[in-house]
Amino acid sequence: MATLTPPPDPSSPRRSRLEDEVIEILNKTDRPPTVVDRAKARAAESQATLLREFRRPSTLQRPPLAMLAVSLVLAIAAALVSGIAPFLGILLGLASFAALASLWFQRTPAASSPPRWRGRDMGGRPKPAEWLERWRTPPKP
Repeated sequence: MATLTPPPDPSSPRRSRLEDEVIEILNKTDRPPTVVDRAKARAAESQATLLREFRRPSTLQRPPLAMLAVSLVLAIAAALVSGIAPFLGILLGLASFAALASLWFQRTPAASSPPRWRGRDMGGRPKPAEWLERWRTPPKP
């Protein structure tokens, strides 16, 4: 829905495109959100929640020795079953390889670090200046 703007007054200076865009943005923010806007916001929020849940480190940590044992058991099962059901033997062999490969591709929680912006730490206390640090610490004997 476009809002009608009155024709420009000849005595006032002509508005630039930037001013027109700013006025248009302000008009859009003044109106209440439409059903589509609310649905988009809700979808974005649910997607962000899913991403947060997916990125959360799992509470179940697999020790490497256990994954190696699972891979070995699956390989032995694949060798035993391949004579009876070749397709099942192939599937078990692939599962064994996947269990072995998971040793190199384990999800590890990211090291907790303060938030950064343009390469600078944004969290925590700011570091005092060097000249201030010299006055704080007592001289060493």
